[in-house]
Amino acid sequence: MWTSVHWKKSWRPFGLWSWKRTRQRMRSCFEGDLDFSQVKTVNLDEYRGLAPDREQSYHYFMDRHLFSKVNINRSHIHIPDGMNEDWQEECGRYEQMIEELGGIDLQILGLGHNGHIGFNEPDSQFAPLTRRVDLTESTIEDVTVIADREALGKL
Repeated sequence: MWTSVHWKKSWRPFGLWSWKRTRQRMRSCFEGDLDFSQVKTVNLDEYRGLAPDREQSYHYFMDRHLFSKVNINRSHIHIPDGMNEDWQEECGRYEQMIEELGGIDLQILGLGHNGHIGFNEPDSQFAPLTRRVDLTESTIEDVTVIADREALGKL
């Protein structure tokens, strides 16, 4: 159970599967007097081609379910820009930002039915660290619960 927040930076890929498991615990956090003003989040992923205000985007999801409920400094929220058409540039920018923050202190990952971890499909190559990932059909099926299938595209 979460009783306090001491993170300066955290890696936050709140996908559907990890979200269902942590939602109740987070409610108890919102009801307490936790200080998120020094928390810096670095989200793991975002769908390419989705604007932050689209309900299917992780930016929207995180804002609705976490950021809007706590006293986090908006400049401390880092989510990949799904609208940047140059995905290689965006990946490089994101890696640089993580390096400038001094790395990641805490990482929370979701595990998919096919064994994907944080949208790293079972056959994914892990170099470079920040990259575009093509989703498998089974992963697309998993996430259609929260996103429009046609809007998913690629990460």
